Amino acid sequence: MHAAVRECKWGLLQKIMLAAFYKLIFRRFIYVYDAGFFSLFYALKAMIAICISGGFCYILLGSDVLIWAVMMAMYVFFLNGFKSNKDMDWKYLVLFVLFVCGLIPIFGIWEDSLWLILPSMLLAFSIGISEVYDSDLPKVLTLALINALVAIIFVGSHPEVPLWQCITAALIGGSVSIGVRLFISFGQYGRFVQTQFVAQLFELSMMCENLGTDNYETLKTQSINHISLLKSKLTSTSAKIKDAHLIKNHKRALFYIYKLESVYYVLDLMNYYFLHDEVVLKDKTALKMAQEEMAYNLKELSHIFYGKKPMITKHSLQYALKHNANSQWIDALKIFYSKIESFTQLSSLQSLAFVENTTPKSLKEMYESLKDNPMPFFYGIRYAGAIGGAMFCAQFFHITHGAWIALGVVSMMHPNISTIKTVGKDSILGSLCGLILGVILVLTLWESPLLLGIFIVNLFLVVYFKTYPFVLWSLVLMLEFVLMFAFVDSDFITLIVYRFGDILLGFLFAFFASKILYPRYSADELLPQTILCLKSFTALMIDLEQSQSQILVHQNQLVRQLDELFILIRQSKEDKRRYTEHILQGFATLQDNFSQLKELTFLLCESFAPKANMCDVLLKNDLKALRVRYEMLCSMLDSKPYYFKTDEDERFLLKESDIYLIVHSIFVLQNALYGFLRTTLRE
Repeated sequence: MHAAVRECKWGLLQKIMLAAFYKLIFRRFIYVYDAGFFSLFYALKAMIAICISGGFCYILLGSDVLIWAVMMAMYVFFLNGFKSNKDMDWKYLVLFVLFVCGLIPIFGIWEDSLWLILPSMLLAFSIGISEVYDSDLPKVLTLALINALVAIIFVGSHPEVPLWQCITAALIGGSVSIGVRLFISFGQYGRFVQTQFVAQLFELSMMCENLGTDNYETLKTQSINHISLLKSKLTSTSAKIKDAHLIKNHKRALFYIYKLESVYYVLDLMNYYFLHDEVVLKDKTALKMAQEEMAYNLKELSHIFYGKKPMITKHSLQYALKHNANSQWIDALKIFYSKIESFTQLSSLQSLAFVENTTPKSLKEMYESLKDNPMPFFYGIRYAGAIGGAMFCAQFFHITHGAWIALGVVSMMHPNISTIKTVGKDSILGSLCGLILGVILVLTLWESPLLLGIFIVNLFLVVYFKTYPFVLWSLVLMLEFVLMFAFVDSDFITLIVYRFGDILLGFLFAFFASKILYPRYSADELLPQTILCLKSFTALMIDLEQSQSQILVHQNQLVRQLDELFILIRQSKEDKRRYTEHILQGFATLQDNFSQLKELTFLLCESFAPKANMCDVLLKNDLKALRVRYEMLCSMLDSKPYYFKTDEDERFLLKESDIYLIVHSIFVLQNALYGFLRTTLRE
């Protein structure tokens, strides 16, 4: 009996441990980095491309150049997260393949020459400065440089293989993988956005139908949980891979989910009238009409996600205006319909708001941009210096496969030293763990076919874990190298140790080049990025004063710039080089203030439509007052003359309106920004 009890307890303990494991791995890990399983589908597509490319290459050219087809397939799928419009994706991918095919003969022929330092440095400098032209171009050039360095290593190990076969294999791998990436969909094209948002709209319509009932609270909880989960999926790292077959119009989807969240809060406000407001409850007809019509309109919005135009009606609002309904109830209806209309008014022109950079700069514009912000030029100098030093060390001292040192530089190089230290630490730690794990697996399973299975599965993980923490990706990458070297050379441990040493040397070259040549830390970027955020707030105020034609553009611009600022704040707290602990804590408070300002400003944008017809002149006066204060903050940070008063002094005129609560809250936060930034500049 005691044995049975112990067995039962042990079984229960196992279930608890499995449940805890599931919660830890899936709920706390996978849901953060791959909440919608976008990386999973993307990695499966990559494996299909790798298999097809490898098969074609093996049939046509044999096994000697198989690695080129496999590598190109992987690199095409590594080129993701483009910020430009979707039409540019295939152009960048084709450009990358052409770059690689053009660089293979240059770096292959000169693989043992010091002259190779020059094109390496030129390409590295281009990576640093190319951001001025287009923010996506550095990704293409970086992977092109990696493949050029691989060409040096490959030719040194396979001198008998003709270069034209390498180029052909790269062309096969690149062409096949581009085709797979652009045209294979697994039936998932736009399905995530379609199914998720249609379901969310249905839940909101059910909230409408149950306003004032006992079922409302249950539906309310269900809806907000779904919204929160959907937000986590759309903002996860895996969602940024930008595969249109998985997420159609990702940035627009983010816009929609925040709109749906605001609709949720409006409905929750309306529920109050159904339960408590006796004035409104007197007119049962108005309430019933509004309830049915709002539910109908929310269901109609679902047509957007099937490529159809929704038929929105406003009879309940017209009825409320005609019969002089409660003013607060009318305002609530106006806000609801303004949010509904924001869905339907996304024309093709407005959709450009969800694209970060649609127009590359001309040479003149690039020159002017560099005059205003020379940091990309200095970054190019640092990059070229680090690559030049690594290549000189490899070529001058005739280090076997010395190009690995330059590859280490490429993997570590970033615009500021703080990021280099973080990436370097993660890369070294992950590589060391991958090396140890790989050696253990090889020594344990050398004669087992299971080792080949682990190699194939880990190849999948190299693509899949690209959106996970860098330390984890470094681990599986080094593990793949260990397994690959074990298959081709019996002395694989020596080879791997050398490669690990090359990574360390690459980190040192990247670190010291960044320390010596125009050093830049995350903290150095804090105030310039703060200015950019303030200018985006200013642009939103101007747009509200004049028209709403560019409001989506400015909203998305603000979100991107705030995200970059918050990353810099986090990095600066880890590297207390320029500012004291007190000041860095102030920047953390600044982050909270900016987050509140963003929410209040977006709320102001939402409230603008129903209020614009009333007291238009007074509203514009208040908006101008807020805008001027933002401009004064920018002038202060730019060391220009400014005039900033913290007293209100009756400058706001819409004090009798509920919009004043938003305006006054923004005013208070502006004062908080001024107090901190003035103190920071003094120190």
